[in-house]
Amino acid sequence: MSTSTTIAPRRLSEAERRSALIQAAETVFLRQGYAAANMDDVAQAVGMSKKTLYQLYPSKEALFDAVVTRFCAPMQVAAEPTARGDAAALAGLLADVALHILSPRHVALFRVIASEVNRAPELAAAVQRSRGRGTGVVEQWLAEQAALGWLRLEDPEQAAGMLIGMVVGEPHMLMLLGQRPPPDAEEIRKRAGQAVAIFLEGAASGA
Repeated sequence: MSTSTTIAPRRLSEAERRSALIQAAETVFLRQGYAAANMDDVAQAVGMSKKTLYQLYPSKEALFDAVVTRFCAPMQVAAEPTARGDAAALAGLLADVALHILSPRHVALFRVIASEVNRAPELAAAVQRSRGRGTGVVEQWLAEQAALGWLRLEDPEQAAGMLIGMVVGEPHMLMLLGQRPPPDAEEIRKRAGQAVAIFLEGAASGA
């Protein structure tokens, strides 16, 4: 007589549960908007109890903040050290950041924020807390080059924001308005190269 053994499903770690909840929350926010979405919707989408959800994220605001934080995470990875004056490395970092910002999913999330921020001031708070996260890898590179004496910069964070804005500003606005499709990698890398060339005309120390 044969017997069968039932294997219990593996229990998810807290990190795995948080990741699943953030992914589900992002989908719910994009589909329903921030104001209309609720914690029940997220719990149902991810297949977890509300008790578990509230243990990890005590409010919708905290959950949305986690969504924004995760979005910014890829732009916070440490930049690889490069040679002094390697403009091509800066253009590559800038293009990678722009590709992330100009992804359709991010633009959709930003559209949710822009459309509902007056009714939900906590959205502005979440975005404000994320300020600076999006310039991390570029800011780090600029600061390192300034320390090496190749660039003259008083505020690497501000300079990083200006550089990123040069690349993403126009296409991002047009995408928000539904006036253009996402730029492809080639267009973004061309814009990044042009932005770096213009930037370095003013910031290169000449040393």
